[in-house]
Amino acid sequence: MNIVRLLRKFVPFLLLLGATGYLLRLIPVFHLEFTSSPPVGTWCALLGTFALVQILAVSSYTLILPLLHPLRSFRPLVSVLFASHSLNYLGPMKIGMPIRVFLLKRVMGVPYSAGSVAVMVATGLDLSVLIALTLVLWSWLYLGPSAGLLAGSLSLALFVGVLAGAQRLGAVLPAKPEWLRTLLGDVAKLSRLATTGALLLSVSRALFNAWGSWLLLVGLGATIGLPEFTLAYFLSLLAGFLSFLPMGLGVRDASLVELLSRVGVPAPLGLTFVAVDRLIWSLLPLVIGIAAGWYLGIGGLMRSFKNETAG
Repeated sequence: MNIVRLLRKFVPFLLLLGATGYLLRLIPVFHLEFTSSPPVGTWCALLGTFALVQILAVSSYTLILPLLHPLRSFRPLVSVLFASHSLNYLGPMKIGMPIRVFLLKRVMGVPYSAGSVAVMVATGLDLSVLIALTLVLWSWLYLGPSAGLLAGSLSLALFVGVLAGAQRLGAVLPAKPEWLRTLLGDVAKLSRLATTGALLLSVSRALFNAWGSWLLLVGLGATIGLPEFTLAYFLSLLAGFLSFLPMGLGVRDASLVELLSRVGVPAPLGLTFVAVDRLIWSLLPLVIGIAAGWYLGIGGLMRSFKNETAG
């Protein structure tokens, strides 16, 4: 156990150090590859895509949450999602997700068990979709269209099987302890139609995110196909997730620069793209999340929670 703890502390640090060194090595030629500025139409399309991705993220929860707990209004949901998402920048392993469950309870009255199920399903779908799409793209590009279709079919079949298994967990696992019975009861409330809809929304989010970023890279002067870029983009997202660092900081960026260089994008231009892409998909949500947290009064909510638990 001590070895595991040491690895969790030092491996992310070493990965971040190596990624930082790799990125710093490219900075001296950074300005040489800023070949063009994206046209106004590209910026409009990118910002429109950003807004669409956020709408799709909210829509996933509007499909899942009503099945778990009746809601009077979805109005605070946007603030809850942005505020909790911004906290992912403060620690590893998506620290904002437990805060999201807390905010769903305190702001919208969703019980902790129902909120936990909603967050686990939504986050699990996003990660599963990312892995599945990466596998499908890799199979399509390197093994042929038939292999890509087969990989997609297997991924869909796996999703249906896992969902069917989750629906039957309550009949297999013991009903005690109480929290487990409550959790399994909330899982059983999920319908296949709603979870399939959330799955399609997750797929759309991932693809629109990649498409908007591809438009940005092409606008900067790169020549790269959308499938090749999307595969590199998704692989870098997975690398950032596996690094355990907040939002994959450094590791995701260095991975993307390296992967893009392997498909013909000069590393300095890739670094330029990563910096601007981070501005849109990381810094902008962080700023919005801070504003949403201030609007919700997260500080006061957390203090009241600590006082209650202490008492």
